[in-house]
Amino acid sequence: MGDETGTTYDRRSTAEARWESPVHGGERQWEHQHPGEPLEEYLRRGGLAARFGKALPQQMQSALSDVAQALLLPGTVGSAVGALTGALTTAIRERRQTVRALAGCARLAALLDVEPDVDALSYYSHLLAWELAQLPAEQATVPVILLDTFEDTGTRTHRDLERLLQRLVWLMPNSFFIVTGRGRLQWADPALEGQLDWTGHTAWPGLVGQAVPGPRTAGTPTGTGRQVLIGDFSPEDCSDYLARRLTRDGQPLIDTGLRTVIAERSHGLPLYLDLAVLRFLELRRAGRTPAAADFGADFPALLTRTLADLTPDERHLLRAVSLLDAFDLPVATAAAGLSHLSAAARLVERPFVRHDPFALWPYHLHALIRSTLRTADDATDDRWTETDWQRAAARALAALGAQWQNSSGPDRRLLVGCLRQGLALARDHQLELGWLTDAAWAYTDDYVWEPLPLPAREHGDGELATAADALAELLAALARRQHEHRSVTASRLTRVLDSGQLPTGLTEMALYYRAKAHRGLGQNDASRDGMRQVADGGGRLAPAAARGLAHLARAAGDFPTALSTARTLGWPGRGNRVLGDIHFAHGDMNQAASSFTAARTEAEQHGNTGEQAIAQAHLALAYAFTDPDRADDEIALAEQLLAGLDQRATALTVKVAALAREAGALADLDGARALRAEIRAAGITSAEAVLELAIALHHAVLGEHDKVRTVIDRLHALAERGDYAYYADIVHYMARPAPARPIPHDLAGRPGRRPDPVAAARTGTTGTSVGGTPPSRIQQHRKEPRRPMPRDINDDGPRRLSADEQALRDQERRKLLELNRAVRDIESELAGAKKLTRVRNTTFFVALALLMGAGAWTVAVWESSSRFLKPDIICGALALFALISAFLANKALPADSSLDEMEGNLDQHRDELRFFSALVRPGLSEQRALYREDVQALIENYQQDSRKYRRTHNSLQNLVMVGSAFTTTIAALDAKEPTWQNIAVLAISFAITVASMINGYYKFRERSYFLQ
Repeated sequence: MGDETGTTYDRRSTAEARWESPVHGGERQWEHQHPGEPLEEYLRRGGLAARFGKALPQQMQSALSDVAQALLLPGTVGSAVGALTGALTTAIRERRQTVRALAGCARLAALLDVEPDVDALSYYSHLLAWELAQLPAEQATVPVILLDTFEDTGTRTHRDLERLLQRLVWLMPNSFFIVTGRGRLQWADPALEGQLDWTGHTAWPGLVGQAVPGPRTAGTPTGTGRQVLIGDFSPEDCSDYLARRLTRDGQPLIDTGLRTVIAERSHGLPLYLDLAVLRFLELRRAGRTPAAADFGADFPALLTRTLADLTPDERHLLRAVSLLDAFDLPVATAAAGLSHLSAAARLVERPFVRHDPFALWPYHLHALIRSTLRTADDATDDRWTETDWQRAAARALAALGAQWQNSSGPDRRLLVGCLRQGLALARDHQLELGWLTDAAWAYTDDYVWEPLPLPAREHGDGELATAADALAELLAALARRQHEHRSVTASRLTRVLDSGQLPTGLTEMALYYRAKAHRGLGQNDASRDGMRQVADGGGRLAPAAARGLAHLARAAGDFPTALSTARTLGWPGRGNRVLGDIHFAHGDMNQAASSFTAARTEAEQHGNTGEQAIAQAHLALAYAFTDPDRADDEIALAEQLLAGLDQRATALTVKVAALAREAGALADLDGARALRAEIRAAGITSAEAVLELAIALHHAVLGEHDKVRTVIDRLHALAERGDYAYYADIVHYMARPAPARPIPHDLAGRPGRRPDPVAAARTGTTGTSVGGTPPSRIQQHRKEPRRPMPRDINDDGPRRLSADEQALRDQERRKLLELNRAVRDIESELAGAKKLTRVRNTTFFVALALLMGAGAWTVAVWESSSRFLKPDIICGALALFALISAFLANKALPADSSLDEMEGNLDQHRDELRFFSALVRPGLSEQRALYREDVQALIENYQQDSRKYRRTHNSLQNLVMVGSAFTTTIAALDAKEPTWQNIAVLAISFAITVASMINGYYKFRERSYFLQ
């Protein structure tokens, strides 16, 4: 409510086609009332002056009063019609022309003789339109008529006023009408035939396609009818309206702070602003100073006005959908308990229902209307009781569940949308969980973790008093754990478990994810207890809990237990991923990569995108330590799979893999430090241990053994609780210093073997490599696995070439350098030739101009030889010098080729250089050096151009400023008698003017401030 539709319609283009507008039996009525009497004779007797000039105004005013009282016309419309009647009477009285001219109005006689009732009055506008058409071309004008219909158009109960308005518009095709109201004009709808006189697309082509009027865009054609939805006010418009609405002595009566509060609570609704102004005045009349708290409650009048022009079904439906954030027609109908969609179809056409065709549910109520329906005192006759609201909430919850359960396939967007609205309904109205339990399991199965923001509770202190409260808090904690420290997640889940409100299955979910949070925090004893409870329960999460126990055994170094558990997990427990983690901890990258690839393939077959991203991230991490080239592709695929997912731990794994891939080539460790801070903010101990492993690899590749020992110390500090202690041993083997601790047990329980040093593989000392399975079919376009090569910071491929290949490559590089040098030589020669050509042409034309000028001067002053002799000698000498310069410049030009030939030769060499450059690629070190040189040269070139343009601009600006000051000073000197006092005053004024202009333009103070 409060949205208005402004309709502009211009029917001037159809004036000729519509001019003979039908008047019910006009000609037949004249013949019946005046048989055999011509109209000219009737007018000649003065009937028009007596009857139309005197009787018509009183009759029209009386009839209009009856019409206004009968139809309950609003004041604005009544005033507009009255004004139009007065204008009509005045126009006809003042424009009486000859009798023959008046006889040209074919409908005048019929309108004069008919009884002036409502129907007759509605046709009088035709007379004004005829009068306007009789104006001479130089006096022709198009009247603009504004009508505010408020709520009296677009109603389905009565259209008497709308019929009158339509006749007015139809019978005045040479006028421009602007009609405003809360409902749109539906005249182009053929279904209204019989309710209005003229309907359909043919009669009103400008209103076609305006079922839901939208904002006018830049592409809207001009000259056609259209409807413009004014919509809500912006916050600035709200504040401006309130400031102008009430003023005293030219100042706003409502202060700025209160205007801001009212504007925020109005949500841009104009009606709310009017009601707020009335409340403000009421408070002032009561002797109180209005405050923000006085406008905290919604206005009951807003609710009354909203429901006033709705049918009973629409009012019932409106209250039902106020329980929902968004809805479509079936959901709204089911929530209201109706058996037909027609009421919902009519309701969504109302201006307070917003439409977003791209949303999951396309319709939603205006925020203020929804809030008012839910919280304001309802004084209407059909108001709802608390039981009615409770039943409507139950129906809405069931409708959402039916829509999700009846969907054709897995749809995460629909699942999350139904969960958000369903949880809010169940929580606020204390409903049974029902289908929300299955939806919660579906939400957690895919590891996507979309946010589930719920609105604040309308009542209550935040206690978990019902199962819906506990489930809402559980899912919110799981979604937020990707953005919070694991300790916060553990605390929130403990609160859920302590409430005791969840059913058994969902209690298992809270217990499992709390155990996961404890494991991320390094609290493995608490995590082990929780995992064991879930595993022993044999519920839906028992395989996941068994996987958690395997991870805990691996963290503690008990690899035989971890391995035996992993082999029993299968797909429900993600067994392949667990095996990959175990092999990774042993440095067996071949087996680790194979296990992670199998885990990714399983996830792809089951359509689990979240698990697929996790397995791919671990696969990229495995390759990052031994095969950086392959790791590039795997990291890219991991990032692609993570797009749209909210998996913080997996994203951190990918970042660690990217860091390990660049080991030995990092310019600094700022990125590693930032990543460590991010991991600590998340509270994931295992990720920090893997990060330290990647940093150790970087130092080991560079041979920085003292820094490796620092990393080992940090790993020992992380392992103080007894977990992940083997990472320090892995760093020992990686960098090949003597191990400081016993070697951990391998998969068979024996003392661990010493693997090939990973750092040696990265520096080229050994040829240790990692195998793996080909990439998954989801990225078949990626490159096949390449034979891994050792790589260091300067490893860009050339050293892998044979001697013959290296010799051929050197020869191609020399050829490329020769071509480059030849192109530069030709460019230099061409530039010199162009310069000499410009000098030759310029000097030649200067000499020619001097000779012509001397000749013209001689002819002009021929009578006096003393006057032309000296200038002629000077011009001749200068012309001779210019000709000699032109001759020397022409002689210096290359004789064997012209400019065109030189330019063609340059183009040929450039093409040859371009194609050869595409075939011969310089080495990585050369590319870096060339890049640095080219960038430096480009920067210097830009700096030179910048300084040149700045000097030119500043010089011209100084000339403008000083010149303007000089002009004023010289003008002042001319107006006064020069005395030393005047000169001193002018000099000081000149200096002050120039100084103020220079200081104002260059802003030295601001420059000093920003430099500080």
